[in-house]
Amino acid sequence: KPGLWGSVLQQSLISSEGKFSPTFRDYILVIGDVIVPRLQIQAPMHFTAILTPHGKLYLGMEVECYITLKNLTRISASFSWETPVGNDVSKLKVKFEPERGEIPGAESKRISVRLIPQELGSVEDYYVSCAVGRVQMPIILAIETEIAGLSVNFHIPLDTEVDTGTCMLHQSWSVKVGRLT
Repeated sequence: KPGLWGSVLQQSLISSEGKFSPTFRDYILVIGDVIVPRLQIQAPMHFTAILTPHGKLYLGMEVECYITLKNLTRISASFSWETPVGNDVSKLKVKFEPERGEIPGAESKRISVRLIPQELGSVEDYYVSCAVGRVQMPIILAIETEIAGLSVNFHIPLDTEVDTGTCMLHQSWSVKVGRLT
């Protein structure tokens, strides 16, 4: 556990002849400051950082974002991204690079976050925890975004005059993509 730790050690004198001297005793107070690793996702946050990509995400189109993990202590800290949780986990796949690693004391590491939309709709309940060393409380990354489908419009002329390039009759179709399989 983090905090101060203390202990009293008793020291007795042994003579040059190897004999123990019970008359001389000394006590040494040992105090240590126990430090546990602490990482922070660099963003305006308390315990949760929110990753919000600019604009909408489109079904099947991977988007790469970046976050920075900063080691707030002087000791090295290991990290490992866990499986996402929340009501919206089926709508989005997320991949971290690196997925796990070590950050030296007082340094930062840039992490690539690849988002792969899977279903249409709002993503508002999506959380990924990052385990830090053996610390019991992980850091949390929330992801909020909107996923839209791709739509393609076709316009095919049915009656085009070669000489003038005008079109008297035409047909239009729209195709919308709603879910990846």
